[in-house]
Amino acid sequence: GVCVRCEDVAEEAASLLVETRVSGAGSADAGKICVETRVYAPDGKLCAETKAAQKEPVTWARDGEQTFVQRLEISAPELWSADSPALYKAEVIVWKDGEKQDEISVPAGIRSVAFDCSQGFLINGKREKLNGVCVHHDGGSMGAAVPVQIWERRLKKLKNMGVNAIRMSHNPPDPGLLDLCDRMGFYVMDEAFDEWRILK
Repeated sequence: GVCVRCEDVAEEAASLLVETRVSGAGSADAGKICVETRVYAPDGKLCAETKAAQKEPVTWARDGEQTFVQRLEISAPELWSADSPALYKAEVIVWKDGEKQDEISVPAGIRSVAFDCSQGFLINGKREKLNGVCVHHDGGSMGAAVPVQIWERRLKKLKNMGVNAIRMSHNPPDPGLLDLCDRMGFYVMDEAFDEWRILK
């Protein structure tokens, strides 16, 4: 229920937009919900925090689900790229009447991405050449349920070859693989299927 995205990215400052969907389906108790978000820099230091609370108690059986949107300003952010995969961590805590209900940590890279007809691919305003490969979701003789250590070994070898971009062929990949790509510095085309116009 948590989505983190970045806006207005520059070397001087950036905004992190944190959307938290809170569901209380099945609970008949009314209660005041508060969402607390803390953002930690890649070095582990707290760099921003905020709280969003409702003014009136909510009866979850009636209201079901609510979305809290929080904007946090990050000064002098470490920008994510394939060469420098700096990851921030958004820690989101849901409180009800002062009692902790849930907690989750979401990694997030602060970066701007653009494609320009004359310059090509731009990451944080700088042109970068994509050196890519296609990767299937299976691990060869390991089958389709691939341990994360296998992927880590493969990605290290690809990185050593100079690869910085991966097309995930041809299905949505394991979320653990996408997390590794974020941490190790790979641009990813997360493909939904392999046929667009003509069926096999």
